[in-house]
Amino acid sequence: MGPTIDEDQHAALPHVARAAEWFAGMVALSATNLGVELGLFDALRDFGPMRPDALAATLGLQPRPIDAWAKVLVQNGLLVPGDGGTVEMAPGLAWMVCEPRTLLNLGPSLAFHARYVARDFLDLAGFFRDGAPISPERHGEGLSRSVAEQSAAMHALFMEAVLPALPSVETALRGGASVLDAGCGEGNLGKELCFAFPSVRYTGVDLDTSALQRGGSAIAGTALESRMHLVAGDLADLGADGVFDLAFFFLSLHEVPAASRPAVMAAVFAGLKSGGQLIIFDESYPASVAEAASPEARMGLHFEYTEMLWGSCVATREEAEELVAGAGFTYLQRVAPFQGGIDVLLARKP
Repeated sequence: MGPTIDEDQHAALPHVARAAEWFAGMVALSATNLGVELGLFDALRDFGPMRPDALAATLGLQPRPIDAWAKVLVQNGLLVPGDGGTVEMAPGLAWMVCEPRTLLNLGPSLAFHARYVARDFLDLAGFFRDGAPISPERHGEGLSRSVAEQSAAMHALFMEAVLPALPSVETALRGGASVLDAGCGEGNLGKELCFAFPSVRYTGVDLDTSALQRGGSAIAGTALESRMHLVAGDLADLGADGVFDLAFFFLSLHEVPAASRPAVMAAVFAGLKSGGQLIIFDESYPASVAEAASPEARMGLHFEYTEMLWGSCVATREEAEELVAGAGFTYLQRVAPFQGGIDVLLARKP
């Protein structure tokens, strides 16, 4: 007779069941990313329902792994079985996993987690012991591209869902604001702003030279080239006083080392004109264990855990507000547009 579960152990059963779902999710993440990477979803969209062996033959892939891939995603509800042993995508799935990409597409995020985060997790034990971060540059340009692709979707969402809730910012943009983007990546926020507001002038600053080069190549020879400037360098060395009307930290404040934040924020404060506005669009870290149980804490915890190896540190709401006030800004408002997953902090230079 095998081991039995005593009365005290019964309390663990719901947690065991939940953990089993995590394992399934890990496999589903890998399978979904492979479906994007290998063009499996695109083939099902283009050719309709197919047997796994026919799908493998169409793309020149191995039949047994494709059979397992298809059945794993049937089990997880992304594929559905059809007649004659075929599979097809669940309704609406193409928006999430196929080309061309839309705002609902998770392809870059799937690649980010399956290729880069999963690798970083192997080194977390060492980081927990010695606290020594490992630069994300070890992942090469692929990670930089993935981050830019994910951020571009958030830029579009900001324009549609957040900017209307910030009327003073929108008014400044319509008036031809000079914009500083602190931690700009490829400058995709600048493209969104300059397309939407023809008089906006944009300066993006970042340390990622490969992202800046890609961004510069994308705007070279276009009408945006004269209005967008991408600069490689440290924000603390910005050296521009009273130049900008608006300054953004768009999903970038958590990447600034905590010890460097006061100097960086002071440089941004100096760079703004009197009356200039600061917009921080970022996750918030729960300040207490009790807050961590809230659904609103999920995104801040997710970013903290997945990027901590790089030295990233998500600020709590209180920490962000203290940082802003310490630089001399006056608090204006806080907006939580996505059910609290990401906060927007708006402040002004007196």
